[in-house]
Amino acid sequence: MSQTVYIKAVPDCLIFHLDPDVPFDWIVKDLSRQIQEADRFFHNLHTAVRFLGRDLTPEEELTLLHAITDHSTIHVICVLS
Repeated sequence: MSQTVYIKAVPDCLIFHLDPDVPFDWIVKDLSRQIQEADRFFHNLHTAVRFLGRDLTPEEELTLLHAITDHSTIHVICVLS
């Protein structure tokens, strides 16, 4: 599986660029892996997040938020649109 999620840290926000052409479950797995690997860098971060590159249903957005919080110590304070 190629990289389906690119994470960019900007002031006060993490931006997740999502591949629009792959199944959603691939994105969830890739995001979970990447966020877990980067947790030392983002340790205990309180931040907003933004998802780009793909239209998400509310359920998909919630799934991604759970993947972030379940696999890291990141505290998501809001989702930017």
